[in-house]
Amino acid sequence: MKLMAVWLILALMAQAEEVRMRHVPPLANTVCGMQLYGLAQILESNYSFYTGRTLRDYYGAFGAGFLRSLRELRPEDTWLDSGSGAGYAVGEYQVGKDIARDYNRFSRSPHRFLGNRPRAKTLGITVALPEAAGAVTEAMEKSGVGARHRNLSGRYLEDIPAEEFGKVQLITDFFGPLAYTSDVTAVMNRYLEITGDKANLYFQVAEAKTFVRGKDGLSYTLETYLAKVLQGHEFTNLGPGEPIHIKISAGGPKRIPHLRLVELRSDSPPFRIFEELSE
Repeated sequence: MKLMAVWLILALMAQAEEVRMRHVPPLANTVCGMQLYGLAQILESNYSFYTGRTLRDYYGAFGAGFLRSLRELRPEDTWLDSGSGAGYAVGEYQVGKDIARDYNRFSRSPHRFLGNRPRAKTLGITVALPEAAGAVTEAMEKSGVGARHRNLSGRYLEDIPAEEFGKVQLITDFFGPLAYTSDVTAVMNRYLEITGDKANLYFQVAEAKTFVRGKDGLSYTLETYLAKVLQGHEFTNLGPGEPIHIKISAGGPKRIPHLRLVELRSDSPPFRIFEELSE
């Protein structure tokens, strides 16, 4: 009886798997295709993203150095918030006050430090613009700063031509493209392409979820790998899972080696392993 029960369970599992695979697109019927299909499912599911991070959250994660970078921006400069969600962070920067109704009121406020200085231009990128973005747009319009902000939604960052960005002096990627993309090379090289000779990049990816197998046979976290191949730019706050600040300088490299996705496990953000390819 026990053997029959086990056989029945295995038969039902096999039947369920056969039905499931009928609903997977043809591309997914390969190892790489299945991984990319899984990533597409994550990216297309709005519930997989938290879209309500505020300027207070950015301050809490990236620290006082981030506020100094913001304060140093000139009116002609641009802050790119990559994976901006509803746009609370850039919106609150523009209007000089909190917009989000739901935030930690015991967190440190960035607004006094930024003061009434003229604001830089802001640019937000998100795959799908959430409903809450309407309140942010309305707040900026009421404050008369709506013209200083642009949203590029509906496309992945690596699919947007560099010309649409112009030159950018500050980039934030707070669990944005770098944490989700299947093509880290394209995202990172686009960031390096659109920054000038002096810029700041702040990013955070999930701890112990993104690794790179180097040509030297060693395994790196994404953060330590980038520090290795981008020598010439200044890295701070370096550590697994910690926010990273890269101070872009004129003498640093403007490209990273090509990385191929070799393993992906569905999660939010996903677990990923990349492999460094020979040039």
